[in-house]
Amino acid sequence: MNELLFALFLLAGFLLGTLFFGHLFYFAAISLPNLVRNSGNSTFGETLIEMIRKVIPLLIWIALSVGLVMVINNYFSFYIKLFYCGLAIAFIFSVSGFKRITGK
Repeated sequence: MNELLFALFLLAGFLLGTLFFGHLFYFAAISLPNLVRNSGNSTFGETLIEMIRKVIPLLIWIALSVGLVMVINNYFSFYIKLFYCGLAIAFIFSVSGFKRITGK
């Protein structure tokens, strides 16, 4: 059972981190600059609605991440470090992908 929980929390951290950091970097590097570039052609209301559509997935992943960390911290405190390790690994993969996409 311990091996199952070990793998579960490590993978849960990695998957949640990949989704969260992927949305964050995609929003910061691709979506937001395209929205700013295209805002000159549309009205303020259309630009605002498009911005809200792009921010909502990021806010959902932030809320899910905070909720999951609180549940793990309260009920599975021994496995919180594994969850954080999964998040750190996902962050490293996301940063390397971000650098590859932006060319920096």
